[in-house]
Amino acid sequence: MTNIHGYGTAIPGNRISLAEINRAWGRPGGRGERAIASADEDVVTLCVKAARRALAHSEIEARDIGAIYACSVSMGYSEHTLAGSVALALGAEGALTLCDLGLSTRSVTAAIQCCVDAIRSGRIVYGLVVAGDILRARPGSECELTSGAGGATLVLGSPPGVAELAGIGSHTEGFIGRYRSEGGFPQMDDERFVFQQGFSVQTAQALRHLLGRTGLKAEGYARAVFGAPEPRWGARLAPKLGIAVERVFTLGGELGSAGCAMLLLDLIGALEQSQPNEKILALSWGPGGSDALALTVRERSLSQPTVAEQVANKELLTYPEYLRAIKLLGG
Repeated sequence: MTNIHGYGTAIPGNRISLAEINRAWGRPGGRGERAIASADEDVVTLCVKAARRALAHSEIEARDIGAIYACSVSMGYSEHTLAGSVALALGAEGALTLCDLGLSTRSVTAAIQCCVDAIRSGRIVYGLVVAGDILRARPGSECELTSGAGGATLVLGSPPGVAELAGIGSHTEGFIGRYRSEGGFPQMDDERFVFQQGFSVQTAQALRHLLGRTGLKAEGYARAVFGAPEPRWGARLAPKLGIAVERVFTLGGELGSAGCAMLLLDLIGALEQSQPNEKILALSWGPGGSDALALTVRERSLSQPTVAEQVANKELLTYPEYLRAIKLLGG
């Protein structure tokens, strides 16, 4: 079996309320907030911070890591290596496998599967799965209300850990849904269509494959997390999958969507609230399909700082301050 030995997160302290965004565009309402990276934060710094915290939590040395799998859809380079930058910062260079994944937020669960395969083959003992994104959207667009930022890391290994990865199910098809051309802003042309024909269908199929392998029904999971571009989607879909709404854990209302990192941020937040022997369901989604992961908690363990502490530690920005922070208003 493959186990989670530690985890770490990096959540920017800057936030903007959805009410502030809507007010700037003359629109009513808006509940919740979005995390905004500060001037000295980028995808690399978020990933490095999360990775350092994960290693500290796991009490595993960087020299013992055999592979780093890094995921991002907003790295900002056409030719670069996020995994290599993380390895350099951690001092984990040498006989080390590096892999960068992107182009879909689903890549975070692809990275987990790559790491699991390397561990099960005996090629490595411990590996890191690192994810980080700083999402920007066209001012005034619907995507602006959900584009957030954050970084998260899991330390995976073969010895017993704080949680066990008990099963994986996948479903792949050519449905795109959300997309972004190079140098452009993200687009989702018809949110209702994408939810109904993409997210709902693909995650349900991935879950069906997982349940067929594990033999456990959906209602047997104490918590469920969804990697969705819109924070409300998981709760909307959950009852149709046999999952009670109150079992869905999401930070999306406080942070927005942090791209590849969102599933891990929610998963780590759920792990920090779980008790031994509870089971957690994690469903990723992005262009190309969905993966479903089943996890069993072995011990309650808190990373430092915890997800809850980082969510609570915040400073609200005005709309002009937010535009300046994401480098759309000079400064």
